[in-house]
Amino acid sequence: MEVEQSGNERSIGGHMARGAFWMIAMNWSMRLIGLVNTMILARLLVPEDFGIIAMSMVVVGFLHVFSEANVDLLLLRKADVSEADYNSAWTLRIMTGIVVMVLLMAVAPLFADYANDPRVTVVIQILALRSGLLGFENIGVVRFRKELNFRREFLYQFYRRIIYFVVGLIFVLALRNYYALAVAPPLAAVIAVIISYRMSPFRPKLDFSRVGQAWNFSRWLILLEVARFVANRTDNAVLSRTQDATALGNYFVAVEIATMPTRELVMPLTRALFPTFSKVAHDPEQLRTAFLQVMSFVSTFCIAAGLGMALVADHLVPVMLGSKWSAAIPFFFWFAIYGVATGIIQSITPFFVVIGRERTVALLDVAYIAVLVPTLIYLGNTQAIVAVAIGRVVCRYLYLIFVLAMMRRFGGVPVAAIVGTIWRPALAGLAMAATLNWLPPIVAPDLAAQTGMSIAFTGHLLSLVEQFLVGAFVYLGTVCLLWVLAGRPAGAESVVLGLVGRRLAARRSS
Repeated sequence: MEVEQSGNERSIGGHMARGAFWMIAMNWSMRLIGLVNTMILARLLVPEDFGIIAMSMVVVGFLHVFSEANVDLLLLRKADVSEADYNSAWTLRIMTGIVVMVLLMAVAPLFADYANDPRVTVVIQILALRSGLLGFENIGVVRFRKELNFRREFLYQFYRRIIYFVVGLIFVLALRNYYALAVAPPLAAVIAVIISYRMSPFRPKLDFSRVGQAWNFSRWLILLEVARFVANRTDNAVLSRTQDATALGNYFVAVEIATMPTRELVMPLTRALFPTFSKVAHDPEQLRTAFLQVMSFVSTFCIAAGLGMALVADHLVPVMLGSKWSAAIPFFFWFAIYGVATGIIQSITPFFVVIGRERTVALLDVAYIAVLVPTLIYLGNTQAIVAVAIGRVVCRYLYLIFVLAMMRRFGGVPVAAIVGTIWRPALAGLAMAATLNWLPPIVAPDLAAQTGMSIAFTGHLLSLVEQFLVGAFVYLGTVCLLWVLAGRPAGAESVVLGLVGRRLAARRSS
């Protein structure tokens, strides 16, 4: 039976889609720049260079979490925000950023000893500058999201990224080693601070009057971010000691690229969802409706992108990174599948925070890493490196099942309703996998001779294009067919078709 969407549901879906559009456009624009940058770097540098950075980011990333503070979420959630709130949030950021920078400078030699690589010391100390510099970013840019001005937020983030890309690439071309990768983040921080004051007229001042209030809110979110960092980087910490820089470089780059499509949809989406959810937080039914729409969109995209990336890994890695990265293919496959679960989990966090359950989310993540960390330590010290990747995937999907079950208790969302948003893209993903598995690889020696490309590269490129087109057709076709057979229920399909229908109707009437 077809479910009619109420005016409120259409409003939530349309508002969510418009807000998410700018956030997704922002991150995909930046990630497209970053992807091009990575493809260039992969050919200019070697896996060992990336491995040194991966080792350094274990301790840099962990301590940097404390400098983030997440005070922007407090400013977004609060209905009446004063100038003192903004100033106190800015003050807290500066304080935590400087403390983290000093700590990183001090622990750099100790971690270099742990990793058995003295090159890590200088890299950590260079990267430490980023935490101290970012604390001075103008807190006024939070108003872009507070006022739902996502276009302004898009432009702010885009300007930061494009300038960083150009200057960072100059360093790589000049230095041709891992130092270029270390210099880029602090440089990006300087650019971010400058642009933030150019784009926001607000001028923050040091104010300690509400620092305690900001810290009380932030501490649970910091715990949440620490838990997530440990979950995401424990493998790097273990492998820094058990593997050389080349093996870790292949592993690290595979993680970053394979999870990019799902990660870069959900991260900007959550930035748009938090203020959107906050607007309807007073009405539990509207909030649940908005959440289920989000789940429908996220699961449809994440399964298509994550599973699709895994299925084309054999051809995508040689085309994107070059033949010297072939050792990254197994990691790429497993982490693309990992990205599906991670994308869905990340989309749930704004819902918990809006209903005041940030402590619950943090404790759930702590329980998760209590299982994950011993598993990865055992696998990293006793098994081949690919076993670590598989261990992360298995633990992540078990955690996803657990979190979805908890939604019923803490969010009042029935498990059956959640399953109702996931089963269609899940079956479509299986159909896509079966179809792509059946396709033979393409070999085109004549075309290779005509274009001057190698036979291997030409075959990978043509096979990649074929699998992308066939996979997209099968997946979208199956999702639409199952939606019709299910009676055209409310979900991602109905929202998208409704928006398209209204746009076409408006164009015809004009």
